[in-house]
Amino acid sequence: MDARRASKVGASAVAGWGALGALLVLVVAAVSVGAQEAAPGDLPEPLVLYNLMNAEADLIPNVATAANAPDLPLQVVHSAVQREPDGVWITQASPMLRTPGSARALVEALSGGVELRAMQMAELTVEAVITPADTAHEGPARIVTLSADPYRRCFTLGQQGDQYILRIRTTDTDENGTPDIVSTPGALEPRAQHVVATFGDDVARIYVDGIPVAEEARTGNFADWDPESLLVLGNEATGDRPWAGGFHLVAIYDIAMSPEQVQARYNELVATL
Repeated sequence: MDARRASKVGASAVAGWGALGALLVLVVAAVSVGAQEAAPGDLPEPLVLYNLMNAEADLIPNVATAANAPDLPLQVVHSAVQREPDGVWITQASPMLRTPGSARALVEALSGGVELRAMQMAELTVEAVITPADTAHEGPARIVTLSADPYRRCFTLGQQGDQYILRIRTTDTDENGTPDIVSTPGALEPRAQHVVATFGDDVARIYVDGIPVAEEARTGNFADWDPESLLVLGNEATGDRPWAGGFHLVAIYDIAMSPEQVQARYNELVATL
């Protein structure tokens, strides 16, 4: 999808959703232009990018244009998923969005293949523009997860009350990716938020609206990730860790954004005020 079409896709959402809607149009347009020579400080290209505004079809395509971006659509599972101009909303316990089959191509791209595994390198960024329904969901409730079931995962960004939870499985953790990386209390609010989780250089971080809200040392790499894992939004693959709220944009990168890049991404979004 080219930049002009990306802007057209989100245009109707901007009028009814204010600056954040305009921000999403800008982000989708920027990463949909295609791979170019990157200058120092430029924001990275995602492996997957889901624009969930005006998502009318049951299969939501990955519109990322990186050379190694997998053909990995998300399938709307359950008729109760509400599609609105500003995003996809989950209000009941059963709905979710998930890959129709395993996300093997994404797992292999993130785990780095033979070369990066031999170098024991691992980096990850998960970016989501979401609106949590409340501060009551626990489990933790799954917002974005690449996992097989409640106890085996690659990573999970979740909600535990008014806190964001990050689980990342490495060669130095258990297969559930615990212990959890937990944000400060009150970081999660029932409003539109730009949430970014990163892992790189043996540090995991969570940011909300460009501000760091969690940081914890975490060693190891992704060599043990299960290629049969599913990418799921709003629940666990087994349907028993439901989340409620709105999804507006989700992206996953094979590098760890720096604090400066996370802030730049957020600034880019709110620059449309």
